[in-house]
Amino acid sequence: MFGSRFSSKLKRRTGLFLLAGSGSAVLATSDEPNVKAARRALRLGQTALLMVYDYQSAKYFGERDDTRQPLLQQVEECRARLAQAQAIYSNNSHPQLSFAERVQVKRHEKEAMLQVAQELAQLQEELGPDPVHTRAAHRILSLCHTNRGVYIKVGQHLASLDYLIPPEYTTVLSALFDDNPRTSPEHVAQIVKEELGQSPEEAFDSFDYTPMASASLAQVHVAYKNGRKLAIKIQHADLKETAMGDIRALVQVSHWAEEWFEGFTWGWIAREVEPLLPQELDFSNEGRNAERAAENFRRVGLHDVIVPAIVWEQTTSRVLTMHFEEGCKATDTEAIAKLGIDKKKVANLLSSAFASQIFESGCVHCDPHPANVLLRAKNLRGDPELVLLDHGLYRTLDPEFVLNYARLWKALLLADIPGIQAACAQMGLEDMYTMFAALVTARPFDEVIERSKNRWGKPRDKLNKRVDKTVMAGYAQRFLRQIMDLLARIPREMLLLLKTNDCLRHIDNALGSPANTLLVTGRYAAAAVYHNESGWWNRVLAWLDYMHILLRIRIYQLTS
Repeated sequence: MFGSRFSSKLKRRTGLFLLAGSGSAVLATSDEPNVKAARRALRLGQTALLMVYDYQSAKYFGERDDTRQPLLQQVEECRARLAQAQAIYSNNSHPQLSFAERVQVKRHEKEAMLQVAQELAQLQEELGPDPVHTRAAHRILSLCHTNRGVYIKVGQHLASLDYLIPPEYTTVLSALFDDNPRTSPEHVAQIVKEELGQSPEEAFDSFDYTPMASASLAQVHVAYKNGRKLAIKIQHADLKETAMGDIRALVQVSHWAEEWFEGFTWGWIAREVEPLLPQELDFSNEGRNAERAAENFRRVGLHDVIVPAIVWEQTTSRVLTMHFEEGCKATDTEAIAKLGIDKKKVANLLSSAFASQIFESGCVHCDPHPANVLLRAKNLRGDPELVLLDHGLYRTLDPEFVLNYARLWKALLLADIPGIQAACAQMGLEDMYTMFAALVTARPFDEVIERSKNRWGKPRDKLNKRVDKTVMAGYAQRFLRQIMDLLARIPREMLLLLKTNDCLRHIDNALGSPANTLLVTGRYAAAAVYHNESGWWNRVLAWLDYMHILLRIRIYQLTS
């Protein structure tokens, strides 16, 4: 019965997808770029259907690998016990007990939760990757590599959602940060000629046609001119003409998926890319963003954050010429170790750079995935220099929004629940303040408050970090629908900041979370509140809070 009902529903949806894809192709026959976009949309629909088939087959017919069944059953039972332990820890306030008794009981509840989480982490490690998730992730990877452009950009964002989607997806899709299709040398020469009025050989003393890197929207070539090494970013062929058609197809298919498949609420990712894509396709805009970022870093004294200088006489909307800056990828822990770079200093510098952009300049790089953040050694003491690339996607924040966001962070670090509620109310999220605070910090709300009251404790050891990740995945699974509802309500500025947070957290996790980056962010937030408060008494109170946070940070540094 279940199989026939599943088959009937799948047939209806297959017919609708194929009809939509065919209709798009027919309507687009007069414009070659639109024909290509329609073909890519059809591939998207086919991939979505195959993924639905994979998951529904597993749901109705189960796994065929009998050797995994006992472990699968243990994992599911352990997940249920973890959800129960998390509910007990999060929901029971024990008002009938004294304060000391409540502290003791909550400590026992947390220990019980962590014990179950450790057991689940070990079982998941024994079980290995889920074959259905892995197959679906490879389908998306193949689609991104085939369709290129915007599809790769959306796939890169999915790869950064460490806690919200299964790890099989983030592992497989991480390949999109490095391994992307390339534009042919013939098209490269054609684009350079069209944009600069000269061939690559005429425009530069030497030009390497083999790209050193290929990203979602462009690829980078090495060139030399007047003895200086340059990086030449060249937009992929036909991208400008087809990109908007691609993003509209993604938005439409995600809209259908949200209507047809209960629980699918990921369409906001494509919808957020749509209005920002034209900015990213204009490399002149990227050059201006880069110069503004470099000036802001110099102004606030972050001299170890490097932004490549732009060569404007050889920069257009599709070709960006800049000084070449050396460095290894921020997640390449092997290269970082060889260079003798202190990972804790890396985490602190990275957090400082982006907290400065949010709370001091108000102009934020919103795409800091690992390929856009390079590291190199400044000296033999392990001090790093951070090279920040790809300044196409920026958001200029409203000053009132920045101040309110800063008040939220300050309240989080001081365990000031009324302050957290007030800041969330300004965003229209008063009824969801616990969920929003957890989403911003990637910590359960009760743990944020507990750590704040206990001065944020000591760094977690390697075992606890693995358990910690399991706990966070458990919370994300329990509250996924509420998280998706929250994402639909928050200000659009906040969505891009959350995307930035996801990217930075992905790098921090790869580094092993060597520093308490929440404290770094809190310091910048408290300073922003202090400098922007009006009225002498409010400024005195803000200064006291700022000093309080600085004291906590100092204590943390001395004890960690």
